[in-house]
Amino acid sequence: IGIIHAGRRDGSLQVIEDFASRDARIEILVTQNGGVSLARRAGIDASRGEFVFFLDGDDYVTSDCLEMLYGAAVRDNSDIVSPALIRECATYSTIIYPYIIQKVDGLEYMNILLRHNIFTSVMSKLYRRSLWDGVHFYKELHLWEDFVMNIEIAMKRPVVSFIQEPLYF
Repeated sequence: IGIIHAGRRDGSLQVIEDFASRDARIEILVTQNGGVSLARRAGIDASRGEFVFFLDGDDYVTSDCLEMLYGAAVRDNSDIVSPALIRECATYSTIIYPYIIQKVDGLEYMNILLRHNIFTSVMSKLYRRSLWDGVHFYKELHLWEDFVMNIEIAMKRPVVSFIQEPLYF
């Protein structure tokens, strides 16, 4: 489990180090604060597994999230697996289901990205690591940077599965 700490001075590094001291699977990569795109690139470059998963620092997942996503990737021979999301705010909580229930190819995935902006983020999805080879990370973009990366990935024509189980909060 790789955790990227991008130079924040909010005490989060101590929290991560505390977790890592209790779990040998956790590796910490400390980078300078250069934005989310550079932090993600550093994590991908350091990754050694077949798949990568992005979890934003203010989000959380169910305890079986990665197991469910990986199981779907193997079962469906998918390159990307996207679950339902639960959006939680101070005043409400709502489940956002994928608009598609079956597998799709890269061009249909691009259509989904263009039509339904909630699924444009890289967070919540399990990606085959090799999809990130050659993808550009634009540190100059501060909004929608992951949308641009997902479009580049969609152009590689991956097989994408959607599951209806809400796993990401």
